[in-house]
Amino acid sequence: MASGLDRAAQKGGEGALTPPGSPFPPVLPGFLSTGDQAAKGNYGLLDQIQALRWLSENIAHFGGDPERITIFGSGAGASCVNLLILSHHSEGTGLFQKAIAQSGTAISSWSVNYQPLKYTRLLAAKVGCDREDSAEAVECLRRKPSRELVDQDVQPARYHIAFGPVVDGDVVPDDPEILMQQGEFLNYDMLIGVNQGEGLKFVEDSAESEDGVSASAFDFTVSNFVDNLYGYPEGKDVLRETIKFMYTDWADRDNGEMRRKTLLALFTDHQWVAPAVATAKLHADYQSPVYFYTFYHHCQAEGRPEWADAAHGDELPYVFGVPMVGATDLFPCNFSKNDVMLSAVVMTYWTNFAKTGDPNHPVPQDTKFIHTKPNRFEEVVWSKFNSKEKQYLHIGLKPRVRDNYRANKVAFWLELVPHLHNLHTELFTTTTRLPPYATRWPPRPPPGPSLGSEDSLSLSPQTIAHPCQTGLGGFGGGKAPKNEPRIPQSWARAGKCGDRWDMGDASGSERGPACVSPPFTVSHPSLSASVVLLPSLSPSLKPSCVSVGAPSPLSHPSPSLTRLPFPQPPGLKERSCGGRARGGKASRDRLGRE
Repeated sequence: MASGLDRAAQKGGEGALTPPGSPFPPVLPGFLSTGDQAAKGNYGLLDQIQALRWLSENIAHFGGDPERITIFGSGAGASCVNLLILSHHSEGTGLFQKAIAQSGTAISSWSVNYQPLKYTRLLAAKVGCDREDSAEAVECLRRKPSRELVDQDVQPARYHIAFGPVVDGDVVPDDPEILMQQGEFLNYDMLIGVNQGEGLKFVEDSAESEDGVSASAFDFTVSNFVDNLYGYPEGKDVLRETIKFMYTDWADRDNGEMRRKTLLALFTDHQWVAPAVATAKLHADYQSPVYFYTFYHHCQAEGRPEWADAAHGDELPYVFGVPMVGATDLFPCNFSKNDVMLSAVVMTYWTNFAKTGDPNHPVPQDTKFIHTKPNRFEEVVWSKFNSKEKQYLHIGLKPRVRDNYRANKVAFWLELVPHLHNLHTELFTTTTRLPPYATRWPPRPPPGPSLGSEDSLSLSPQTIAHPCQTGLGGFGGGKAPKNEPRIPQSWARAGKCGDRWDMGDASGSERGPACVSPPFTVSHPSLSASVVLLPSLSPSLKPSCVSVGAPSPLSHPSPSLTRLPFPQPPGLKERSCGGRARGGKASRDRLGRE
């Protein structure tokens, strides 16, 4: 049977099939890339786009509504949802109208592979296909059995991926952060959120016992975190100590259990919360309807640490209604009546959103039909997220609508840490450090306050920080001008960096990625990896839904953003980009929703 890479070559990449499962490893052929024409990559995303095309063209024959298609996913699936929102392949074709992103964004460090050639080279060496020319290496890989390729252990840098979506200038036209800052997305309705303790996997690796995390283990974990995401020769001590300071409970600093709790918060905030809030804010800035949630409940299961909060993926059984049927091999939980109630609540919200774009309507929150506990969500109205209050729904046994989720920590990761990172790199400039600031036209600002308002950003009108400096850890990279010096990719995933066939040393350390910029242009529902119909709770409303992907591998998760808005250059006209609507009335008119 031909591999996904073979079929991609035969069909020019479009419609290439990949094995079922997660869009990221071990489904290697769907995302293997050399970063050039030999293997452009993103075949898995093209699969998803092709499935959506089929759905849009045929779902009416199955009782679905092609004008109400919702895509959603969790983890890596959520990042794919975000990437599809940003892709030109989605524009003007009505492939979908709404999107749900659970615990993942396009600006997560594990969302996009910025060194595809490096990992393809590592794989090629393992199977005897190490060739100087990338086309020859790809041809050799095509002749290998797909199982042999999938079975190879190619380890990515921590918090990153070896094989995943790439910035190819086509399916993913630019760095996702840059695209979002420029308003390069359609005006989709969006539901996005995170779980309370997403970073459990990382803390489990650091916890030595039930007594918590020792001071030395805490220091080592933070240092390793900084080295992997912000590693540059000077100044990392400043970041390390600042992060340790922010995530130390000074009222109980010698308590190992408290250190474990704050370490969990550190990973959760950096890898999930800050990227999700930044993504929601960018969509809201461009007048896209956004609903934000935080999930604070998990089922009781054997072997689960008593101290663990709602971890990555813990919302999934409630989305799929598992508590209503009982424990399964995948979810071996002791479900209670509270779990049944909460699952009914979540399914009602998700299906309402798929029907109308509003999780509150048309079906009210009521659990009488399953004769279980009273529904505590009956009087709750889930408010839209906006850039000022940033409202969100706390989903748990005590539901409530609140605002500004973990605002101090989000500001720390999105504002202070990039400032400290850039401040230091400005003071030390050699060929081994980050390149200087770049001057170019900034993107158009989103609709909102004038530049004189307190919400605006005070910057020199036409000077912005070099994107290779503004990237925050796993948060977002950006582009560098052409012909800039090469810099280590480990430096805060500091840009949309290309690679050479330089594999680094035996320890897996990285060498030689280049920050390369293409020409800059001024301008400002149902629930699994397969295509299925979403059952309607109302006979008159029959949406269709397809989910994208699966939870991400938790070995490496997320990214950051520069502050917005940027001032708009005088005299520049907005680019239409082939009729593409950018978060406003045009896209609403196209969808017939005004």
